[in-house]
Amino acid sequence: MVLALSLAGCFQPPPAQPSPLGAPSGTTGASGSPESSSSSSASTTSSTGGSTGATSTGSSSGTGGLVCNGDGTFEPKIDYATGGGPASVATGDFNRDDTLDLAVVNHDGATVSVLLGNGDGTFQTKVDYGVGTPTGAVVGTSPSAVAVDDLNGDGRLDLAIADYNEGHVGVLLGNGDGTFQAHIDTPTGWNLRSIAAGDFNGDGKLDLVTASEFVDGTVNVLLGNGDGTFQTSVPYAAGLHPATVVVGDFNSDGKLDLATASEFVATVSVLIGNGDGTFQPNVDFGVGASSVSMATGDFNNDGKLDLATAGFGGYLVSALLGNGDGTFQPTIDHHTFFRPFSVTTGDFNHDGLLDLAASLDDNSYTTDLVALLYGNGDGTFQTQVDFTSGEAAFSIVAGDFNGDGQLDLATANGHDDTVSVLISNVCGP
Repeated sequence: MVLALSLAGCFQPPPAQPSPLGAPSGTTGASGSPESSSSSSASTTSSTGGSTGATSTGSSSGTGGLVCNGDGTFEPKIDYATGGGPASVATGDFNRDDTLDLAVVNHDGATVSVLLGNGDGTFQTKVDYGVGTPTGAVVGTSPSAVAVDDLNGDGRLDLAIADYNEGHVGVLLGNGDGTFQAHIDTPTGWNLRSIAAGDFNGDGKLDLVTASEFVDGTVNVLLGNGDGTFQTSVPYAAGLHPATVVVGDFNSDGKLDLATASEFVATVSVLIGNGDGTFQPNVDFGVGASSVSMATGDFNNDGKLDLATAGFGGYLVSALLGNGDGTFQPTIDHHTFFRPFSVTTGDFNHDGLLDLAASLDDNSYTTDLVALLYGNGDGTFQTQVDFTSGEAAFSIVAGDFNGDGQLDLATANGHDDTVSVLISNVCGP
């Protein structure tokens, strides 16, 4: 099955089952680096030349969460221009000024847009990169996902970009001043939908893993050489149509494992790592609905990693509580009013418990929301609270963009050609 792409806009969904061509974002770099992480109507003007007329509903479909001043958990969104068809967003401090920046891959524009943060929650005008040259340089032909981490060990954050149609990963090494070098390509599987970083063989050098959705149905592991280049990719079976991959130690043995979710089958596949860069055969676990995004976190505070999926195929956000041995308990499903595209985690209401934030679509790519599901600390979540995002918010990421100690959100909006930033308005204790 091949997704039909529109050169003028973002994604035209396939007839059988429409789907975004996005990827999970919003977790910290797999190395544990603190520098990286791989919305009453109002009119708001971007200070950096982005789109204007941003709005926030401020409305709530539930009662969960700690809210300040009666005006919602997040301030009205502010939109910033990106390249064409933004599909994935990640955050990190690219110019080492202790302020988070944004990187957005643009599927239609075949670019990656870098927006440097001003430290007050606003961002500068985008600069587009591909071959080390700004303003329109190409990164493959159909970039679909981005991960942020220090891939060559020089203390500067780099970008790793998965290309959907070209079957390669492009690495753009960071210069440490917010600019990036020409991309270096490594062949890997086809139909790449997701990318993540981690040290899979314990040599102190970051490796990469991608999810190949249709042609291969695999995850592809690329062991790092420590200089920003990678060895030949090794494929591992990962269930049917893996659309997302995340990294974590799911069996508590100190070695990184992999988990994928399927876009067309309601399963999660877990591949236990051997610690030498190889992985055991996948074991599948049922979830509430087929999913296109997944995140990790300890949702019930038992010290064991859990999983959360964006159940695009069934209007669900599902939590799978980990047993600490690489297996997971039956899914806990939370119904969402619209289809969830992407999910990320964080303590958004400052109560010490992990919450979920998911970007939602109403089936028409016109009414898009960010849903906050506040955690109860036992693996369950409260009724969603909604905020407006841009149209077709294919990807979501969390980070403290204004330095106030509270987590904010950003979404990549495939139909708006924007990234929306929602600044937290939540009260601390």
